[in-house]
Amino acid sequence: MIFTEAQRVTLRALADTFIPSIDGPAEHAAYWQRRGSEGVDLDKIGEVLDEQPAGAQAEFLKLLDLLDTVTLGLTWFGPLRPFSHLQPAQREKMLQSWSQSNLPQLRKGFHALRKLFVFLYYGSSSTEASNPVWENIGYAGPLPADDVVDTVKPIRTLKPTEDVVYDCEVLVIGSGAGGGVVAGELAAAGHDVLVLEKGPYCHGCDFTQREVDMLGKLYDGKGALSTQDGGISLLAGSCLGGGTTVNWAGAFRTPDYILQEWAREHMVPHFTSPDFQKSVDAVSTALSVNTDYPRHNGQNQALWDGSTKLGQHVKLIPRNEKGLTDSEAHFRGLGYSTMGDAYGIKQGTLNTYLLQAFEHGARLLADTRVERVTIANNRATGAVAVHTTADGQEIRVTVRARRVVVAGGAIQTPALLLRSGLKHPHLGRHLNLHPTVVVSALYEQAMNPWFGPSMSVVNDSFTKLSGTNYGAKLETPPAHAGLMSMVLPWLSGLSIRN
Repeated sequence: MIFTEAQRVTLRALADTFIPSIDGPAEHAAYWQRRGSEGVDLDKIGEVLDEQPAGAQAEFLKLLDLLDTVTLGLTWFGPLRPFSHLQPAQREKMLQSWSQSNLPQLRKGFHALRKLFVFLYYGSSSTEASNPVWENIGYAGPLPADDVVDTVKPIRTLKPTEDVVYDCEVLVIGSGAGGGVVAGELAAAGHDVLVLEKGPYCHGCDFTQREVDMLGKLYDGKGALSTQDGGISLLAGSCLGGGTTVNWAGAFRTPDYILQEWAREHMVPHFTSPDFQKSVDAVSTALSVNTDYPRHNGQNQALWDGSTKLGQHVKLIPRNEKGLTDSEAHFRGLGYSTMGDAYGIKQGTLNTYLLQAFEHGARLLADTRVERVTIANNRATGAVAVHTTADGQEIRVTVRARRVVVAGGAIQTPALLLRSGLKHPHLGRHLNLHPTVVVSALYEQAMNPWFGPSMSVVNDSFTKLSGTNYGAKLETPPAHAGLMSMVLPWLSGLSIRN
């Protein structure tokens, strides 16, 4: 999306209000005086919007239009002036008003803007220079590339240069925890498999550990998907390997009491059968799931120590990693797995099932958005898709298949089926989100929460509350500069600085 000059004026004014120039301590004067517009690339906002649904794009443009009219004053009982014509204190007061407004549309607009500007300001960097604010907040940023896997990509993906038709026995749409496993198993069993993946194929040094770039490259919607009301952000992998490429390597098994609930309430006894457990065992073996990591990072150790002192049960989280040593380089690098594993340690489908599929003859086509599944005589017969080449050219891809497996994740799978004309009363109706609430604290010692295993300890004391199977897990996430800024409250321009 390309903004007009008037829209850019409004966006720069917003950036300077969310992150204003402040006269702070002399020893860190550059940090306090650097304005938001100096650190936010407006073109990045346009790129993020390009990846959002049409409705979300239209809402954002209407929001910019509102901010550029005198009608804005009616939303907060302020002067009848456009946002860019307000005094700095008035701009801040307007945003504070929106954040507490009784109108959900204004609260949604505030949070959408807040997340965009603080994430881009604190999370951006380039190959030529790190973010100048990182030194002042103690963030390390991308690590030296000494231990990065810098080898030829082991999977050779298809690279069509013109409109193309593929024939296969099994078409697998999606390459994450579902599609990757299916593709690997079917290819190993001798089936002719073609995998279509919307996102790119990255390996080793492609994972730069730069937050804005990696979320933009590896996540659906460039990491900016959210619920319609903006209340919950949705971080969904969109790259070869899907969520298994960008998750935190925690490899939980579904608890027995949940399997029993599924079997009982949904009449699916297979979940409590020995065959199901054998399948889980096989996947765990393929992914090298273990608890052999040598140490915890600061926040996981704090959770362990605090839970133990309170007499609450705490345990290790199984993680799918292989070849891990107790070296400082490996320890530090594990904390960047949410931006992809540059070290070849994490055993997601990228390094396991997809590699197995390729070695058994499967074809993989990345950077390919499936528009619809084709259907004839009530049977799926293939798909129509668009592949984007390295130079940005879009070419048509038609697939003819005997079987089609749709494994695009909980968000995109029902969306694709609906686009394909399928009708079912339950299709797209039962998405349940698992909200994550972040609690932050100040410690006497430096925590460096961006280093070490992202999740290694869990407190399950509150998972079954009031006699139900519902509750909360206490875990600790990695905390990189951009993502952390998004979940911290913004009360004023001063508060986000402190």
